[in-house]
Amino acid sequence: MLQNPGNDPDFLDIVLRQKQPSQKRTDWTVQQEAGTKLYRSEKKSEETITKMGFPTQNIIACLVGAGRYVKSGKNQISTAKSTTLFEFLDFPDDFCVFKDIDKDGNIPWHGFLAKGNLDSGGKKVAVAITRPRIPHWETSFTVRLDTKRGVSRDTVVALVETAGRKIGLCDWNPIHRGRFGRFIISKMEILPIKDAKVEIPVMEYEAADAPVELRELAGIAA
Repeated sequence: MLQNPGNDPDFLDIVLRQKQPSQKRTDWTVQQEAGTKLYRSEKKSEETITKMGFPTQNIIACLVGAGRYVKSGKNQISTAKSTTLFEFLDFPDDFCVFKDIDKDGNIPWHGFLAKGNLDSGGKKVAVAITRPRIPHWETSFTVRLDTKRGVSRDTVVALVETAGRKIGLCDWNPIHRGRFGRFIISKMEILPIKDAKVEIPVMEYEAADAPVELRELAGIAA
């Protein structure tokens, strides 16, 4: 996996929302620069550590992409512009922490340097691209499947399998002609969830006792 948190809150706030150019440092090593691009969990207090992993949003994007190759019935789960993924799947967690982290919240990684091309005024300019490379990783994530939507468990498994093989996570993944970010399913744990019945209150009024705002909406004189 090659990580590149382009959705990092600080990046979005300072560089995009406030439109302030990011400062490019030249006094650090590849390892130091790559370390700034690792995803880490939110620090909830001064006593807690931040843990390496990646946002669940990355998994969601991966599954949405895989939906173009997986059908539910006669239709693809996703197209180039839309997806039905959220009609049957829900994602309760925001972040996926790597397994086997050390006391500092890390797993082994190293800096990865490659040549890239920047489009500058219609000209291609060679630039150095730095990413943290994580050779071996394992994580888990939870999904809630609404079985009433006509999508089978086998379809969800096919979706995740396709996501790991054809789409991948983070930078230079297979969907972008790379070889990183691929994964396989090693274990599934299934827990049936009891449906919670939600009673929806229905209020009916006569014209005389209806609230004023409803009478106005219905065009009934006060």
